[in-house]
Amino acid sequence: MHDFPSFSADIFLKRAFLFFALLDRIYGRAQALARQLPVAADYQLPKVLRAAGVLRYSETLAGTGDSCTAIEAGSREETEI
Repeated sequence: MHDFPSFSADIFLKRAFLFFALLDRIYGRAQALARQLPVAADYQLPKVLRAAGVLRYSETLAGTGDSCTAIEAGSREETEI
């Protein structure tokens, strides 16, 4: 795997990775490339995994997320996500 700058260091890097994932999802034409790229692991990834039933939160954490309550950066709740 290659070393890439973090997504926060380059605002277009995440979009570039997501573009190829989208191409693969819609057209099935970038499968080999999409599987070699890093996952854009930001706040959206847990939302998608939870909606797909892959990820389950405790009742407390789920309630916090469902009510759109802000979670403190660096807190236990943030690291659990």
